[in-house]
Amino acid sequence: MNNGGEMQQLLIVDDDIDIATTLKEIFEDEGYDVHCEPNGMRALQFLKSQHDKSWVVLLDLMMPVMDGFEFRAKQKQEPELSHIPVVMMSAGMREFPEAMLDGAKAFISKPIQLRNLLSVIEAQK
Repeated sequence: MNNGGEMQQLLIVDDDIDIATTLKEIFEDEGYDVHCEPNGMRALQFLKSQHDKSWVVLLDLMMPVMDGFEFRAKQKQEPELSHIPVVMMSAGMREFPEAMLDGAKAFISKPIQLRNLLSVIEAQK
């Protein structure tokens, strides 16, 4: 899917190691550079350490340590991170009120429909 330009970078933030590993393999097969973190705090630390901020974040909402909502609140307070696009995902929610997206680009419900997820992430380029 990547047309030979800059490699798309995807940060998967999910405490479910099986989901994170599966998504990592799928997106690497699609030509993405993928990094995984188990919670929002580690994800923020990782993003702050990156000089190249061209990441897209695939963010689970329900996680220990720092959940997706707290991650978004802190990300938006950081000028060097606030522009990074975020796609939220969560189990147990079919509908997600627009107001709760809090500036995120999209919401994906689990179990994930892969084609839908790929097109949503692709649209963030």
